[in-house]
Amino acid sequence: MLKSWESKLRNLRVELLGNIPDILLKPFADSSNVFKKITPYNFYILLNIQDKYIGRPLMLKGSYEQSTSETFAKYLKPDSCIVDIGANIGYYSLLAASQCPRGKVFSFEPDNNNFQLLKTSIAYNGFEEIIQLYNFAVSDANKTIIISDLGNTSNSGARVTSENEDFLKSVVSAPDANFKKIEAVQLDSFLKEIKIDIVKIDIEGHEPYAIRGMMNILRRDKPIIFAEFAPSNLKLFGGIDPSDFLDIFLDIGYHISLVERSGKLIKFGKDIPAIMNYFERQKTHHLDIILTA
Repeated sequence: MLKSWESKLRNLRVELLGNIPDILLKPFADSSNVFKKITPYNFYILLNIQDKYIGRPLMLKGSYEQSTSETFAKYLKPDSCIVDIGANIGYYSLLAASQCPRGKVFSFEPDNNNFQLLKTSIAYNGFEEIIQLYNFAVSDANKTIIISDLGNTSNSGARVTSENEDFLKSVVSAPDANFKKIEAVQLDSFLKEIKIDIVKIDIEGHEPYAIRGMMNILRRDKPIIFAEFAPSNLKLFGGIDPSDFLDIFLDIGYHISLVERSGKLIKFGKDIPAIMNYFERQKTHHLDIILTA
């Protein structure tokens, strides 16, 4: 049975890659990466079918975080300027580029494997004039930090970061985990002259650092923010109480909503206890929240 499925996957890969220029595929010739067309938004994405959290759902369903991505798409305008912090393989960056032909997407992805996949997707879709891709992390200052892949082969896109390598090694216990120094940028300086309309951020608990490094942008432009709100990650890797993290936004005039899996938008306004109670009832790892001013 296993060999049968391996054969089907190989045939599927050949079928999907058949019309792709060889030069774009050279870095991935002996891998499990395939191109998949995302029909609702008419773009292609290069993904890893061994990644059961992003690659495989996209391969099998043609969608990823469907309710959140549909809501995200509704906010896009042809000339929107988007910042994608923690782009991974680029689903949201590519979605934004497909809907914003006169816009700009600033995409930040520190992991080199994800970066190369996204770089190839950008070239294949012809999005080079829309997406500016950077192989950097985003933090509270321009500095060097440590990234780990968790030694996780089933979620090949998951990465965690910290300034303290000893701390990271103490919480990432997988024997095959890798640790690497990477460069991080502060967006208040890196994108100082750019007006931002929308921010998408998902960086496994490092969000407080990135947000502190872009407070001038948030106060000035009040961009709509799509964020993964994962209390356990915020405590462990962000060093902050989840309620205090939400307070950062409320203090500068933001209101909190979230997107349920059903697609329903629930508005919490400034009621942090209500959203924390909601999170506890859901017994989930994270919520997909939207912050609007």
